[in-house]
Amino acid sequence: MNEETKNVKKYISESFALSTVALSSTSYSNFISLARNLLNETSTPEGVIFSSKKVNRKILTKYIKSLREE
Repeated sequence: MNEETKNVKKYISESFALSTVALSSTSYSNFISLARNLLNETSTPEGVIFSSKKVNRKILTKYIKSLREE
């Protein structure tokens, strides 16, 4: 997992609002849209843009699905 993906995953896990959005999301792409529209969030505090091509969407979609299974 690259640093950008780790950073986004960490930010989702540490933010109550983003974790809640993630639980309502069906995929990472859906999460990006919901985070932007509901919370006006488009990046981590470190500057990693959620929609960056450096972020591995497959890994984060699996992570979001795992949250929903807990």
